[in-house]
Amino acid sequence: GAHRSDVLPAPADIVAGVPGCVVGSSFEFTIRNTSDQAETITLTANGLSSVSGTMTIAQLYSKRFLGVVTNIGAGTEAVTVYSLGTVLH
Repeated sequence: GAHRSDVLPAPADIVAGVPGCVVGSSFEFTIRNTSDQAETITLTANGLSSVSGTMTIAQLYSKRFLGVVTNIGAGTEAVTVYSLGTVLH
Protein backbone atom coordinates (compact mmCIF):
# COMPACT_ATOMS: atom_id res chain seq x y z
CA GLY A 1 0.00 0.00 0.00
CA ALA A 2 2.77 2.55 -0.70
CA HIS A 3 5.24 3.84 -3.28
CA ARG A 4 8.09 1.40 -3.85
CA SER A 5 11.44 0.99 -5.56
CA ASP A 6 12.38 -2.04 -7.63
CA VAL A 7 16.14 -2.55 -7.82
CA LEU A 8 17.71 -3.94 -10.97
CA PRO A 9 19.53 -7.26 -10.57
CA ALA A 10 23.31 -7.01 -10.19
CA PRO A 11 24.98 -6.53 -13.58
CA ALA A 12 26.93 -9.78 -13.13
CA ASP A 13 23.62 -11.64 -12.75
CA ILE A 14 22.22 -9.98 -15.87
CA VAL A 15 25.33 -10.82 -17.91
CA ALA A 16 25.21 -14.42 -16.67
CA GLY A 17 21.55 -14.65 -17.69
CA VAL A 18 22.07 -13.53 -21.30
CA PRO A 19 23.20 -16.49 -23.45
CA GLY A 20 26.33 -15.64 -25.47
CA CYS A 21 26.51 -12.22 -23.83
CA VAL A 22 28.87 -9.67 -25.38
CA VAL A 23 29.19 -5.92 -25.00
CA GLY A 24 26.19 -4.50 -26.83
CA SER A 25 23.86 -7.41 -26.06
CA SER A 26 20.41 -6.06 -25.28
CA PHE A 27 17.04 -7.10 -23.95
CA GLU A 28 13.65 -5.49 -23.38
CA PHE A 29 11.27 -5.82 -20.47
CA THR A 30 8.04 -4.25 -19.26
CA ILE A 31 6.89 -3.34 -15.77
CA ARG A 32 3.14 -2.95 -15.25
CA ASN A 33 1.85 -1.08 -12.20
CA THR A 34 -1.47 -2.64 -11.20
CA SER A 35 -1.72 -1.02 -7.77
CA ASP A 36 -5.22 -0.20 -6.56
CA GLN A 37 -4.25 3.30 -5.38
CA ALA A 38 -2.03 6.17 -6.58
CA GLU A 39 1.23 4.38 -5.84
CA THR A 40 4.28 4.59 -8.06
CA ILE A 41 7.03 2.09 -8.79
CA THR A 42 10.53 3.45 -9.38
CA LEU A 43 13.21 1.36 -11.07
CA THR A 44 16.66 1.97 -9.56
CA ALA A 45 20.22 1.05 -10.51
CA ASN A 46 22.31 -1.57 -8.75
CA GLY A 47 26.11 -1.68 -8.55
CA LEU A 48 27.67 -0.85 -11.91
CA SER A 49 24.29 -0.60 -13.62
CA SER A 50 22.88 2.76 -14.64
CA VAL A 51 19.50 4.08 -15.73
CA SER A 52 18.56 6.66 -18.33
CA GLY A 53 15.24 8.45 -18.62
CA THR A 54 12.20 8.50 -16.37
CA MET A 55 12.16 5.40 -14.19
CA THR A 56 8.80 5.90 -12.45
CA ILE A 57 5.66 3.99 -13.36
CA ALA A 58 2.38 5.47 -12.16
CA GLN A 59 -0.70 3.48 -11.16
CA LEU A 60 -2.41 1.81 -14.14
CA TYR A 61 0.53 2.41 -16.49
CA SER A 62 3.14 0.13 -18.05
CA LYS A 63 6.65 1.17 -19.02
CA ARG A 64 8.99 -0.54 -21.48
CA PHE A 65 12.72 -0.66 -20.86
CA LEU A 66 15.78 -1.57 -22.91
CA GLY A 67 18.82 -3.03 -21.16
CA VAL A 68 22.20 -2.81 -22.90
CA VAL A 69 25.30 -4.62 -21.65
CA THR A 70 28.18 -2.12 -21.60
CA ASN A 71 30.91 -4.23 -19.98
CA ILE A 72 31.37 -7.97 -19.39
CA GLY A 73 34.74 -8.09 -17.58
CA ALA A 74 34.71 -10.27 -14.46
CA GLY A 75 33.79 -8.05 -11.54
CA THR A 76 33.24 -5.03 -13.77
CA GLU A 77 30.06 -6.10 -15.54
CA ALA A 78 27.85 -3.12 -16.37
CA VAL A 79 24.40 -2.60 -17.83
CA THR A 80 22.54 0.55 -18.81
CA VAL A 81 18.73 0.49 -18.75
CA TYR A 82 16.84 3.01 -20.89
CA SER A 83 13.21 4.02 -20.49
CA LEU A 84 11.35 3.46 -23.79
CA GLY A 85 7.97 4.92 -22.95
CA THR A 86 4.83 4.66 -20.94
CA VAL A 87 1.45 3.19 -21.87
CA LEU A 88 -1.89 3.46 -20.05
CA HIS A 89 -3.41 -0.01 -19.69
